Amino acid sequence: MTKEELKSIRIKKGWSQSDLAKLLGYKNRSHIARLENGYQSINERFSMSVKYLCGKDGASELHSNSNPL
Repeated sequence: MTKEELKSIRIKKGWSQSDLAKLLGYKNRSHIARLENGYQSINERFSMSVKYLCGKDGASELHSNSNPL
């Protein structure tokens, strides 16, 4: 998952950075902001967690937007 895909999925779901952080068990949005800004790499575990939140394998979320924000 790229930082652009992460942001695109989050926005499509109507989640703020804080919303996503809380859903994933983080105390605040700073971790999500670092990922979206490219200051920290998105690892496979994080990617799978986001996909899980999106339902099924998250594949439709990743491939439905050919022009990420």
